[in-house]
Amino acid sequence: MQIHLYPEALISTLKAVNINNMTPETLMKNIFTFANILSQAGSDVVEKWNNTSFINALNWADYCVKVRHT
Repeated sequence: MQIHLYPEALISTLKAVNINNMTPETLMKNIFTFANILSQAGSDVVEKWNNTSFINALNWADYCVKVRHT
């Protein structure tokens, strides 16, 4: 099962994003998206993730760390 909320183009964008120029609405949307990933990761759904889904989840985690340290 692949996480469909996070296309590869979006992941690339997240890696290159300048958080200082991000609107509060976009930031909250992205944090909400990561909260959904965490919810899935804590359930049986995670057993159906494929490698790409797992990597996307880690990329979202990296994004949240970047937000935290900005």
